[in-house]
Amino acid sequence: MNPAPRLEALGLWARRGAETVLSDVSLELRRGELVLLQGPNGSGKSTLLETLAGLIRPAAGEILLDGESIAGLGADRVARRGLALVHQERHLFGTLSVRDNLALADFGRRPTAGMDSVDATLESFGLERFAATPAGLLSGGEQRLVALARGLRARPLVALLDEPLAALAGGLRDHVLKGVRGMADGGTSVLVVEHDGERVGQYADRSLMLRNSTITEAVLPGGLR
Repeated sequence: MNPAPRLEALGLWARRGAETVLSDVSLELRRGELVLLQGPNGSGKSTLLETLAGLIRPAAGEILLDGESIAGLGADRVARRGLALVHQERHLFGTLSVRDNLALADFGRRPTAGMDSVDATLESFGLERFAATPAGLLSGGEQRLVALARGLRARPLVALLDEPLAALAGGLRDHVLKGVRGMADGGTSVLVVEHDGERVGQYADRSLMLRNSTITEAVLPGGLR
């Protein structure tokens, strides 16, 4: 018997301005699985993540987190329920150290039992040597790594990652994916939108394809699991 979905979207419709981007889209994520979401440019992948995270209010449909509706709650309340969206944008405090950027991410957030310490996060993402470095002095790829570490530090129930490997060199990409795989093995449900599907496929459990507002199971590119 399959466990109940951790996150479920049912018949979602979403718009950007006057344009309907998602129409009757459904998906589910189970506890502790890492799922790759692929699709052509303009298919609505980022819009779907933003709708699930409460940044875009769905025009119709339902979103359930552990069986409870979160549709229309807004991003802050959705985040407090345990769903984290990590954007392509970094939004770091350039004059503050990497350590302080990670610590400030806790401001206003209710601590969770599984939240890593700042030191543990630095170690998990290989950022120890940058702990005292102002974030603005890091390379684009290094800043991207800090942003990922900040977004995932609280060990959310669900993590939505939008292009997490963008601007990262090959070695850093595998480092990040090993960390994300470890999060999933620890119980976090992870949905990844990423152009480098073949690399993500080596760590993912499933692959989904979003095309013409329909999500279907897809062959896992490069899958080894």
